[in-house]
Amino acid sequence: MGDVRLDKPLRYPTKSLGQFCIPDIDPEAAATVSVEVMQKFSGVFNSYMSKTGLDAYLADVWAVRIPLAWALLSGFLVGFVYLIVLRICGKPMIYISIILIILGVAYAGFVLWQFSNDIPETNKYKDYYTYGSYTVWGIAGLLFCCVICNWKNIKIGIAVMECTAQFLG
Repeated sequence: MGDVRLDKPLRYPTKSLGQFCIPDIDPEAAATVSVEVMQKFSGVFNSYMSKTGLDAYLADVWAVRIPLAWALLSGFLVGFVYLIVLRICGKPMIYISIILIILGVAYAGFVLWQFSNDIPETNKYKDYYTYGSYTVWGIAGLLFCCVICNWKNIKIGIAVMECTAQFLG
């Protein structure tokens, strides 16, 4: 403990409790711990805590305890409302989001292709936009194939999600 000198030995007697050793505390010896030892320990402990910044962290958490409590409460309520929404219209939300993802990627390819048609032939990036549009369309096709190949798994996942929302909500 640094330069703190305690006039007590650092070893203490123990007794067996199953496969563990626990301190064998003599009630009279415990009463002999002086106020001075406790003050020295508090000083060492406080100096360590101020070095690590833990005291500042705990003080900051304590300072924002009310907004933090409101954030936790609102997060719980939003999660509960989301479970209700999932139970009511979870299946259409998932199907629509899958369709929108594929269409969005295909539209991004179309935008690249349209942009490549609008640039003059002398622009050195024209081919990049054209090949980029083909690549993005390939990614959209790959996504479509993945959805088709995993359609049964998607339906099972949606059913599990609905059952979970019913159970939790």
